[in-house]
Amino acid sequence: EILASQKLQKAINLDRNNKDTISLAKDYYMWIWMHFNETKHSITIDELNELNAKADTIGIVGAKCKDKAEQGVVMFDYYHIKAILYGKIYTMNKQHWLIDSAYSYCDKALKYHTQALNIRKKIFGIVHLDMAFSYNNIGSVYSINDDYNRALEYCKQAINIKEKILGKVHPNMISSYNNLGIVYEKLSSDVIMVNAL
Repeated sequence: EILASQKLQKAINLDRNNKDTISLAKDYYMWIWMHFNETKHSITIDELNELNAKADTIGIVGAKCKDKAEQGVVMFDYYHIKAILYGKIYTMNKQHWLIDSAYSYCDKALKYHTQALNIRKKIFGIVHLDMAFSYNNIGSVYSINDDYNRALEYCKQAINIKEKILGKVHPNMISSYNNLGIVYEKLSSDVIMVNAL
């Protein structure tokens, strides 16, 4: 069976030959995203670094876009995929006790998620499901980094937006409430540990 990422590689080769840079950037984004999802449980740091280098192609294409709307879309894809990759590298380094290296990747993940959030804000305004997605992503990075107060802040912002759009009793609210519950659980664990000292 041919994996989706292998099929997209053919599209990348075609767009490269046709010099269609916008399509090439979109193909790279989808290829990296699919390859990451196909291998995320077995992916190595070297493979992540290779995907990260490929993601830079998206940023290069975005920087050259003359159409501002197209540039916004391409740069969002770039920031989003870089944030996801840096987040995974951070988690893997943290698991292997490479703490100094892990924190530098955490900072990079936050930087790219924030840049993606800013682009979404310009395109969609504040009350949009994509904004909630961005706030949730930033909250997740803070949570992974054990900064539960900041994670709580971003989780709540995501929930407020989703509640305005979907209401409180919508199936898509389940994961958001679950994330919020996990953050509160982590915060209460920290309080219990501090009180035990």
